[in-house]
Amino acid sequence: MSEILSLADAAARGRAAALEFDARLRDVEAAERDARFAAVGYGPEAAVQAPLADAFDLARVRSELEALQRYRSALDRSRVWRLAQFLRRLVGRAW
Repeated sequence: MSEILSLADAAARGRAAALEFDARLRDVEAAERDARFAAVGYGPEAAVQAPLADAFDLARVRSELEALQRYRSALDRSRVWRLAQFLRRLVGRAW
């Protein structure tokens, strides 16, 4: 019986360690992603200042993303785009 408890205890400890590792990894990945995004959006020197970005910058980025989403949606609904994709599928190169 003690063997079963020790296996369950080991499983619980392993699960806790895995969750802790996952949380640390997510934090590191989020920081790297923020730095890359800042470097692309504002230039490499702004990557250091990315955490200090104010709400105006976030609103600008959100509005740009919404504009890109509207553009993509309009493109997908475009008859010319659908015709071009149909013709590309005929020759085996669909996007």
